[in-house]
Amino acid sequence: MINGDVKEFVDRLYYGDERWFLYHGARYFIQGWVKDREFTLVIDRIAPEPASNYPLWQDVQPMDKRREAVENFLKAPLFGGKTFWEAEGEIVWVDDEIDDGCGNLWLKK
Repeated sequence: MINGDVKEFVDRLYYGDERWFLYHGARYFIQGWVKDREFTLVIDRIAPEPASNYPLWQDVQPMDKRREAVENFLKAPLFGGKTFWEAEGEIVWVDDEIDDGCGNLWLKK
């Protein structure tokens, strides 16, 4: 992983932390949340073209199986047919975005 530690990136997904990252010029956003004792993990491609389906990928698991949601994300072929682990050497971790007030989003890092 470029610009960050892949272990930290993945570890924080189990808590639902928001993560922004780039892969081959496309900007992605992943986050998780808990509602009604279920853990939902969602990823979407934001730019340059949003994914035609929203979200790009998601998994919902009971709270006691939230690890499975993250593991399913790591195994899903979302990056040009590659899994996260196959593509992680080309993924750039960015902290977040800022809105310039003109409808443009810019990466902070």
